[in-house]
Amino acid sequence: MAAGPPPAGFFSFLKHGVLVPARGRGIFLPLLALTAALAGALLLANSLAVQPRAVDVLLDADALSRADPASAAYPKLVRRFRHDLRSLLVFSVAAVTAYYFECRESKQAEEDMAGGHHYTKLPNGDEANI
Repeated sequence: MAAGPPPAGFFSFLKHGVLVPARGRGIFLPLLALTAALAGALLLANSLAVQPRAVDVLLDADALSRADPASAAYPKLVRRFRHDLRSLLVFSVAAVTAYYFECRESKQAEEDMAGGHHYTKLPNGDEANI
């Protein structure tokens, strides 16, 4: 009975985390900076654009649940709820789209910086530069 490669454990993950930056120092630092900048931009956009609108929608939903449908203020509450929900949807779609394009650009930059170096997984679990 042939024994397969040992399962990738936590220490194997740490080993690769140390070896990858040591192998490609010229690639690692720009990619780390790019990744940190993109992650920061996404978190900032989420905090400033998406979350306040989500709070507005929740407050509108709470007001709608407490309002009497026969009251004169109810149609105004519904309009405000629909407006806030629409703006939340627009900002959420914009954030997801920006995330998609940033990830795509980051992957393209990584491939450009690699300069034709491709790694393949060998049957024993090692990586080989081809």
